[in-house]
Formats: sequence, C-alpha cells, structure tokens
Amino acid sequence: MNPEPHTWDMVYQELASLLAVAYNPVYIPTDLLIASKQYDLMQSIQGDKRWSNIFDLSKLKQINPKFACKIPLRKGLQLFLEYMDAHPELKVEEPVFNQWCDDTIALYESLKTSFHNDIR
Repeated sequence: MNPEPHTWDMVYQELASLLAVAYNPVYIPTDLLIASKQYDLMQSIQGDKRWSNIFDLSKLKQINPKFACKIPLRKGLQLFLEYMDAHPELKVEEPVFNQWCDDTIALYESLKTSFHNDIR
C-alpha cells in the first residue's frame, strides 16, 4: 500500500520502462472480458483492476503514527523485478493463457475494425 496515487496503467507503464520494453496496452472493456467461458476474470478484474484506487492510510497511521511509506512505486517495482530474477522458480510460463490473451486481443481488434468500417 502506498499513498502515492497511481493507476494500474501507470504500474504497467513503469514495469515496461524498467524492463526496457515497449508499452502497448490493449483496452478491452471489462464487460467483454468477464464473459469469458475459459477463465473466471470477474474477481481479478472487477475486484481491483477496473477502477483506480487511492488507499487511505489514516487508520494505519492512527495505530502506528510513525508509519511512513518509504518506497516509491518505481523502486518497489524494481525490487519486485530483482526478487523475481533472484527466484526464477517463481516465473511460471502459462502458454495456454498467453494464447487465450493473444486470441482475445486479435478477436477484439477484428471486431473494432468491423465496427468502425460499418459505421456510416
């Protein structure tokens, strides 16, 4: 938790920057993704990734007035990447899910193109 305001999009932008890769998001509406018959995305997307959140730390500060978040977002993500590099056993490839994502993006892009071509 960090009082520094950030969105999931900002987190992924920072990760792309730290990994020195292009950031190429595809914004597929939540209502379409949660309709998946292969994956239950309702909890992970609807629960915490659909809306931006800024967490209120006031109750924590009441309990522990000395608490201060000392790690900014970028540094925290860097530490995460370093940890994952130090523990390659935690890096699990998911080829079936990756293919589902690629297929979903391709279908969505195709539908967008068809829709735009049919609007008059």
